[in-house]
Amino acid sequence: ILCERKDMAPNDPVGAFKESIEKENHDMLIVGHLPFLGKLASLLTVGMEEEEVVQFPASGIICLSNAGGKWEIQWQLGPG
Repeated sequence: ILCERKDMAPNDPVGAFKESIEKENHDMLIVGHLPFLGKLASLLTVGMEEEEVVQFPASGIICLSNAGGKWEIQWQLGPG
């Protein structure tokens, strides 16, 4: 299922997005821009969007998992 959202601009707040993805019970790929994705990863993993937990290189990806309500970074890939 492909879903386009209007609330993922680089400087949009991430709280509502976090709430909506935590209601889902399936794997998903989220594609977007910085700083939104970095803030989302921080909010999910440490509970604070201001805490930078991962460096996203241009065209980079990270894999997060949610086990029992706890988000963790599983791996990260950069271009090349």
